[in-house]
Amino acid sequence: MLNLGMSELLVFSIIAVIVLGPDKLPTAIRSVIKWYRQIKMLITNVQRDIERELEITEIRETMQKEIARFKDIEKNMQAQLDQIQQEVNQQHQELEKAISPEIKAPEDQTKLKNPEQRAAESNAAQAKPCTQAKEVPYLTTETQLVSENPLQKQEQKVVTT
Repeated sequence: MLNLGMSELLVFSIIAVIVLGPDKLPTAIRSVIKWYRQIKMLITNVQRDIERELEITEIRETMQKEIARFKDIEKNMQAQLDQIQQEVNQQHQELEKAISPEIKAPEDQTKLKNPEQRAAESNAAQAKPCTQAKEVPYLTTETQLVSENPLQKQEQKVVTT
């Protein structure tokens, strides 16, 4: 800290003996050493505080970089989720378009019949649902796939003899 050589110390000690005298010199040296230690401790504490502040600053910068990175990752994930949601919506709309003509087809057949025929068919179905099975024991029911699309599994029961 202080670069004092032997010659500088000798000059200071001669001046101190002349100014203070030999009886006050030991107390003066003790007080100078005491002040020197206090100043040295103060400087050391200031250096430690500065180092701590620098470390805290570095940690804050690192944390801010990590937070920014996490936000970027979150944005990317949100964009991917939005894209997947759009694809799912498109697939759903395509499926609805593909299913809707097949569902409307049986309805169209019933619309073609006049109301009297529909009423007669429904009355006949309500009147003898169980008697037909008892009267004709050799009737069997089978299921047939209406659509070949695996996503549109629609089955139709067919009575065969």
